[in-house]
Amino acid sequence: MKNKDAKIYKASLKMYNISQRALNAEKAERFDDEFYSALKANFFGEPFGKNLKYERTSGKCYFYALFLAKSIKNSTLKLGALNKLNYTEKGKEKKFYHSWVEFDNTVYDTTLKMAIDKEEYYKKFSAEVFSSYEHSELENPVTFFDLGLNATKYVDYILFDRLYKVVIDDYNKNKDNFDKLLDKYGMTDTFQKILEYDKMYE
Repeated sequence: MKNKDAKIYKASLKMYNISQRALNAEKAERFDDEFYSALKANFFGEPFGKNLKYERTSGKCYFYALFLAKSIKNSTLKLGALNKLNYTEKGKEKKFYHSWVEFDNTVYDTTLKMAIDKEEYYKKFSAEVFSSYEHSELENPVTFFDLGLNATKYVDYILFDRLYKVVIDDYNKNKDNFDKLLDKYGMTDTFQKILEYDKMYE
């Protein structure tokens, strides 16, 4: 295991240890079947909750938090860092970037698959917020696609393909704005390859 990967793995273990203590203190609850079944937003042709329940979400928080915020009305998407999990690389501190959803004084974390008391979450993780997006803002297809591209640019092709499948109708209605975003994130070529692949199987 590379040194950087080992440090991130160690930070992730610390994350789960902190969350376990929150569970023991009754400051957190695991997502249950009722919660998953309530998440109806379209995700790759299926309800988002079904995918969230079974998917390995570690390392993909920006992506899954985005869809969770889209699924919970009046929620807020948070992009930030959990400073308790920061690590050192080449003598410099690196932030543990993370994304989560807030609603009614509760934090919903798609990596942990837990609902945690907001005060507890901010205190134990030293959570820092860089930007926030209300659920109503995510109803704007251009804003949603922008955040979706930001969430998939460093992850993997599969998530980008899933994002494309969800937004394709909006892409056709907002082509100019979407193309500018693809260029912004350097993903135009990848997007064109997906379009060409889909045409082969129409």
